[in-house]
Amino acid sequence: MSKSIGKLLGGKYEPMPIENNFNKNRQVNYFELFGKNEQSYIEPTPAWGQSLYQEQNISYIPQERRNTEYFPSRFEKFVRNLKSPEVEGIGYEDNLAKIDQRTHTGIIQPTLNRFLRAHPHYRETFPNDIKDLTQHHIDIIYKNDYYDAYRINEIQNEKLAETMFDSYVNHSPKDITKWLQEGINLYSHNTVSEDGILGSQTINSLNYIDENTVALINNYVLEKRIEEAKQKRPNYRGLIPRINRLRME
Repeated sequence: MSKSIGKLLGGKYEPMPIENNFNKNRQVNYFELFGKNEQSYIEPTPAWGQSLYQEQNISYIPQERRNTEYFPSRFEKFVRNLKSPEVEGIGYEDNLAKIDQRTHTGIIQPTLNRFLRAHPHYRETFPNDIKDLTQHHIDIIYKNDYYDAYRINEIQNEKLAETMFDSYVNHSPKDITKWLQEGINLYSHNTVSEDGILGSQTINSLNYIDENTVALINNYVLEKRIEEAKQKRPNYRGLIPRINRLRME
């Protein structure tokens, strides 16, 4: 047993700071960082098969199926797309005739308040009002509270990963995850718990599904987003292009 895995399974490793997990070969204690989901670790050259990782609730991505472009480029791409004019756009908006509450590049005041409560070490360098956020502040929020918190970096298929990132930003995380799990159970041979938690069981299932099936699951999540928008959002038509850009063929 490798030292890294032995330390992980023994629970004796140190969690990596949330704002500094750029190295894919580092151990990341997600349970301590986020207080939910399972522990997560990606071993560069795993000594055993997938089954051990599943038994230990540790997400496993096979060596041959990992993205060569790891975190920085993929996250930056997703955020750049999120900030495009047809999605969130860039800048502060307080015209309540157009929107239901103030927003800055997709960040609303309750999101900033929640972020500062969860990460008190940022209070000295972050403003208290969203209108004063810089784009650097906004990127930190998106990375910590969406990309990292919902383990987007562990979803191997990049298109599905971006769908999940965009969906978590715009919808209830529990609903989004349940729709993803429903899609897995509906279209694949795998069976996962529909508990609304993007844990290792769900991620492992996604990473061992062929791309055609992933496309069906991806588009199922998008259809559920549209269905919910029609029911709950009077201005839902403006969301359709945002959602449809994420479709997989």
